[in-house]
Amino acid sequence: MNFGILASSAIPGTLKLSPAGIRTTTGGVSTLPTTGTVTPALFSVAGENNYTYAITLPIIPIVLNNASVPGAFMLATSFTSSPSVITGGLLTGGSQALNVGATLFVGPNQPAGICNTLLPFLVTVNYN
Repeated sequence: MNFGILASSAIPGTLKLSPAGIRTTTGGVSTLPTTGTVTPALFSVAGENNYTYAITLPIIPIVLNNASVPGAFMLATSFTSSPSVITGGLLTGGSQALNVGATLFVGPNQPAGICNTLLPFLVTVNYN
């Protein structure tokens, strides 16, 4: 998952990345004309043709640390998926793409830099 390039201000805000890769902002966060790489997390679910599955996304925020500024971080939370957690998926032809987005909480005057996590976030698929 890559939220792309954003700008912070003195006002905190959020950048929401949808499972389709569409970004929306609130508060003092804005997107820039140069977006950088923007992509939701992409998974491929495989199994028996026409079987359904349920999706479980992280409920605990994921910490993204700023590699350039020790102690600076942002939180990714409110994960969403396509197909959604509510409807689950159907393995048409034995596979289906699963895209995951999230909301990034950006603090006031967030320092510039590349933020990432050292730990992967878990997406669980349970076959029905």
